[in-house]
Amino acid sequence: MIAKKIGILLTLATSTAFAAGPKATPCLSAKDVKGCLAGVAIATVTTEKSPEARADGTASLLTSLAKAGVRRDELLSAASDEEAAPSYSRWTLALARRTYALRYGIDSAAQDSPQRIEAQAELLRGQRDGLQRLMLAWAACEAREVAASGTIAKWDGTLDRLCRVDAVDSASMEKDFPGLSVLAAAVVDAYNHDEASLGRSIAASRGVLSEYDKALNRKISTTERVAIQGILVVGNMLNATALAISNRGSEAAKAIEISIGHLAKAPSLGSAPEFQMTLAQASWIYAKAGMREKALATLRKTLARVDGGSVSGGERASVIGIVIETLRTLESVR
Repeated sequence: MIAKKIGILLTLATSTAFAAGPKATPCLSAKDVKGCLAGVAIATVTTEKSPEARADGTASLLTSLAKAGVRRDELLSAASDEEAAPSYSRWTLALARRTYALRYGIDSAAQDSPQRIEAQAELLRGQRDGLQRLMLAWAACEAREVAASGTIAKWDGTLDRLCRVDAVDSASMEKDFPGLSVLAAAVVDAYNHDEASLGRSIAASRGVLSEYDKALNRKISTTERVAIQGILVVGNMLNATALAISNRGSEAAKAIEISIGHLAKAPSLGSAPEFQMTLAQASWIYAKAGMREKALATLRKTLARVDGGSVSGGERASVIGIVIETLRTLESVR
């Protein structure tokens, strides 16, 4: 069961067609690096043929541009409802459209009202498995991070109510794999800036990961070993993200190093598009930790991978979006 679940971890798109499009790496030599990268990502995602990949990639990129302060309204104009996409993808797109629109003082579409977004989220929570419930909460938490003090009121409390994991969510997560609810708690506590709870949840999360680490010393099948290493990749990445959000940079850097280490031990995972996001997230975490050279080196490696044509257009846009966020973070920590 775990082996089946690991295949969907951090998946942002299901398109099997790899993205071609313009290369992103040359943008690092451009005068406006972030603007150049945004152009590449927009060109890639708007020509993606899969409605699901297009919706997911557009939603992720819109949120990243809003967080990084990069305004590209042509992406918002192109972000129309994807009727052929799954309901979750359409929900994330609506959430991202409103997030971007409020960030730049644009009138958001009527279908993106906070009441409708919340109602759809609650409906989705009853239909999704544990990991997807976590991603739903995570998306709401991210949207709230973007909202300025003057615009958060326009969400009518929706993001506060959705940025949480309740007992039903936790029970569903445990069906995915034991300990997922504990790993999720640390991220949500960090986004809610609850330092007391975060201290407890990080300790509990490390305990869960320690048990999975011990399992690697037992006699298990290759399939189980890869599945457990996949959990360790994702679990340590979640911890690193939580610690980075809470400005505990050195601890975050250690956690992401552990995550990358497990990824290196499982080549079959490292070559899967689903885990490309771990490397992109690592560059942002290094940037938050003030490790400029490490962040830039990881960022270049990330762009080289997506330029290699091993991911879909939606995933490519999502990865480039994180790279843009990393560059913005590096600017802020100089």
